[in-house]
Amino acid sequence: MNDGSKTCKLNFSYLDRFVENSRSATPPQSTATAKVDLYAVNADDIACDSHPGFVRAENEDSFLYCTRADGHGSLAAVADGVGGQMKGAEASRFCLSLLLREWGAFLHKESSPDPETVRTFLEEAAERINRAVFQRAIDQKLPEHMCTTLALVMFAGKSAVLLHAGDSRIYRLREDRMERLTRDHTFVNDLVSAGLLNGEEAESHPYSHVLSRSIGATETLEPDVQICDHQPGDRFLLCSDGLTCHVSDSEIQNALASSYEPSQTVRILMDLALQRGGRDNITIVCVFA
Repeated sequence: MNDGSKTCKLNFSYLDRFVENSRSATPPQSTATAKVDLYAVNADDIACDSHPGFVRAENEDSFLYCTRADGHGSLAAVADGVGGQMKGAEASRFCLSLLLREWGAFLHKESSPDPETVRTFLEEAAERINRAVFQRAIDQKLPEHMCTTLALVMFAGKSAVLLHAGDSRIYRLREDRMERLTRDHTFVNDLVSAGLLNGEEAESHPYSHVLSRSIGATETLEPDVQICDHQPGDRFLLCSDGLTCHVSDSEIQNALASSYEPSQTVRILMDLALQRGGRDNITIVCVFA
């Protein structure tokens, strides 16, 4: 896909696997058929990659995926840190390390949570993470608050719970229809939503990438959280804006639809973004759910 030396090595991935005794006191009958869990999302169903691009000196993006042995409660996330003196790389990594800890503690207590319980957990976890990132900048006496985007999906049976703050995106392909499930939290996009700018004006606006919401920017956080239905065969894609500044939604749809496995989708899209200049850090997480 790309030179391994250029792939970000400081990302987080976590697999919670349990080794079970494969031998049974009663041998299974030859006619027995293993039950297929259509709603499980396992580690093999997820692929990720991150590249600094060809312009930025540092990769300030991070990704995280978490799975359990039973394939339930799986989580995938992308964080895109805001750069400069705001320590974007540290913000994104710190954010996802806290998310990993929150996820593990939650599923230790709730082995089979329902979607509403997951929603409440994610809202409360995001608020704790936001305060921690906000406080970290104060403790380090930074001239500005460190901050990062966050886009995540957590699976709960027949539902997928999404949370995002910033302009990292989540897409879902179902059969032949792709939908962007998140709305970019930028000041320009907020002006468009308020009817103060049209789409054409927004594209050329000099502040089109200035975030209106992010993790750590303010002491409190109001992320967008939603519960979507999860159908077997759904394909999700999470990405930083380093992908979408080069690759169109229709090209993302084509890559998702034509791929046989998530790693193929990631490879196609990463190659496209790099071929077109790689002006920003690029991070992609693909889930065949």
